[in-house]
Amino acid sequence: MNLLFRFVSNAGFVTAALIFSAFIAASVSATEGSSGDSIPATITNELKKNLQDVNGNRITPEEEGDAFQRKVFGSLGTAAQMGSSVSDAGDVNGDGYDDVIVGARAFNSGIGRAYIYFGGQNMNTNSDIVLNGQAVNSLFGECVSSAGDVNGDGYDDVIVGEPGNASTTGKAYIYFGGSPMNNVADVTLTGEANGSNFGKSVSNAGDVNGDGYPDVVVGAYGYSSGTGRVYVFYGGASMNSVSDVTMTGEAISNAYGYSVSNAGDVNGDGYSDVLVGAHGNNSSRGKAYIYFGSASMNNVADVTFLGEAVGNLFGFSVSTAGDVNGDGYGDILAGADQYSSGLGRSYIYYGGGVMNNTADVTMTGVVASDRFGRTVAYAGDLNGDSYSDIAVASYRNDGVDSGKVFVYFGGTAMNNIADAVIYGETYYESLGWAISTAGDVNGDGFDDLIAGGVSYQSLDGRAILYDYFMKGEIKADRTMTGEFSNDLFAGSVSDAGDVNGDGFGDIIVGAYGFNSYTGRAYIYFGGSSPNVIADVILNGQSVSSVYGYSVSSAGDVNGDGYDDVIVGAYGYNSSTSRAYIYYGGASMDNVPDVTLDGESASTYFGIKVSGCGDVNGDGFEDVLVSATGYDGSRGKAYLYLGDFL
Repeated sequence: MNLLFRFVSNAGFVTAALIFSAFIAASVSATEGSSGDSIPATITNELKKNLQDVNGNRITPEEEGDAFQRKVFGSLGTAAQMGSSVSDAGDVNGDGYDDVIVGARAFNSGIGRAYIYFGGQNMNTNSDIVLNGQAVNSLFGECVSSAGDVNGDGYDDVIVGEPGNASTTGKAYIYFGGSPMNNVADVTLTGEANGSNFGKSVSNAGDVNGDGYPDVVVGAYGYSSGTGRVYVFYGGASMNSVSDVTMTGEAISNAYGYSVSNAGDVNGDGYSDVLVGAHGNNSSRGKAYIYFGSASMNNVADVTFLGEAVGNLFGFSVSTAGDVNGDGYGDILAGADQYSSGLGRSYIYYGGGVMNNTADVTMTGVVASDRFGRTVAYAGDLNGDSYSDIAVASYRNDGVDSGKVFVYFGGTAMNNIADAVIYGETYYESLGWAISTAGDVNGDGFDDLIAGGVSYQSLDGRAILYDYFMKGEIKADRTMTGEFSNDLFAGSVSDAGDVNGDGFGDIIVGAYGFNSYTGRAYIYFGGSSPNVIADVILNGQSVSSVYGYSVSSAGDVNGDGYDDVIVGAYGYNSSTSRAYIYYGGASMDNVPDVTLDGESASTYFGIKVSGCGDVNGDGFEDVLVSATGYDGSRGKAYLYLGDFL
């Protein structure tokens, strides 16, 4: 760590008191899990702060009114693409809590890995089991899934796909649960030919033949020049590796089997059914197929679903939807992420004694190229109303590919308006690349949701577990809107503390796209009846400064009894980046009181800013500024101690 003296010039420019560089030991350390392997993946509980709301009330994330709590599964591997696949794992260790599995397909030059995390009231902060791929570019972990209890030993099992194995012939591996569970595959399933990409999609199939053992389904979309094949393997006390049912696509380039899923019991005959997507069918119009289970299941589709138009890629993603309308029949979900120039659509089809192929609920994306419906998933019962819920992702949403996940609560009259929306947090995070129910990991009686952000931090990737959802609909009490098109208003938001000293909490909202990325930030004073018109407007100083990309309360840095704010402008000019501190006051103005300069423009100084309390105990609160581009993206963080006078 570099320790610098604090220096204040007459111009109000300040030098950091402490600089934290990337060579400082990370606070996340690798530990050893039950597999005996070094574990390079951890879960981080997100920072929780006690805040005042705009009505002056103290709130915490645990109180009624927050949509969810979350844990972050992060990878320490370079470009591992953690979160490329996510799934519930069932209860693999038999402790009564559901577990989760996360794939990192690009780990170690594409060898790939998958991580299992055991659930619990105080969920372990390290992965408990690490499963390893076999060879470079084999892409182990491309797809992961619970397998159910395929061998009937009382422990749930998992299945992991490895489509790049052996010249993309592909493999899939089943790992039996146990106490303790190990990381050696118990059953290995192998594709038929080079280029098959067997294992690109894997899923629990439910019990399709009614023998009391869950079965699995594996897709090989590249088989026979992209015609594609799907294989069902029956579970059993002595499960073998020979397919029991094999289904084949209709024509070359259909990509049949690119997506596969358990369909639930859509026709109510007591057997689980299988769902297969073929997004390349009919000039990429796309198609999906349901195969009814039975004691002697065959390979002829019982229901087929066709996309709306050529190029829509209908069936790119498919999933059971559980029973969203509560009629006792399983329902299904299919995505068409290229509908209307990439706007995207997703469709729910209700099951029934005589199931039809007309969508009962249609959900449509908002912006072209966002690819709404690239991933769709059964979400369990998130809000505890006894209806199944679903999730649909739009991984390119928010203009900078940060991604969004849209949650729809089931009900007797289910509609196509999202009940909750989860936002990606950084450029190119691609949140929602993979989504899945997580089961009930913490035993609170509510199902949980897991989503992968495969592109986070230059493709290192991460997965986020959302383990608490409100029971009921959540609506905003106030909404604020940007002034002009392309302002990117609300690209950053934060509490501002109490900047005007009236006893109510205030908020700050950034609009870094304002006026060709000159940028702005808006402060809204709280009150018993807060309005939606900004009370103070702070302005960037030059075009492309990206002022307002990050905003935060700074605490009371000058000790005058008023909270202050800090705003970053990481693109200030060609030679430097900046951050600005504005002192609060009964009559707060918009002139910066302190200007912090980065070392050079390319360091992205100010891309993140934050208050950090009083770290040195001098009675003045302090601030922290990051520079992620420092030294070839090695990164640096700067701590500025308060009392800038």
